[in-house]
Amino acid sequence: MHGRLASFFAKELFKTLPALPPHTVITYVPRRSAAKRGIGYDQAERIARALGALCGVPTVKALCRRKDANGEQKKLRRAQRILAGKTAYGAGKEIASVKHAFVLLIDDILTSGATVASCAAILKENGADAVCALTIAYTNEKTKQIILTTIEASGKIVSNVL
Repeated sequence: MHGRLASFFAKELFKTLPALPPHTVITYVPRRSAAKRGIGYDQAERIARALGALCGVPTVKALCRRKDANGEQKKLRRAQRILAGKTAYGAGKEIASVKHAFVLLIDDILTSGATVASCAAILKENGADAVCALTIAYTNEKTKQIILTTIEASGKIVSNVL
């Protein structure tokens, strides 16, 4: 995801946000090392950093992917995702930044919600007051379609199947 695309998605997410509480930080669901090496970047991190710049709030590496976490979540069924998500992530080097904070957790695609739930639990266990997850798309598990949902200025929710 090149900088312009990350910036586009960050702007779309920014449009949906209400006024943020005073002590807000942004973090992201980290990508697998092999996947990051394969394309050269972490798309959720790029979106998070672009959103942080728009909001004027810090973006921190509060989460990490555990080295022993193998495989792609997208290839697992819901029950497998829930189990894998509980062990795939851990506290990152900047976890202390979430203490007493309102945390915006950025991920690219929401499928079962297991990854976001696991990461939110880690953030809460490390002192986050509240966690709000933002994704740019979600996958319908039954049809395997990826749906991009945006909210227009009028408040109308528009979903497009990709």
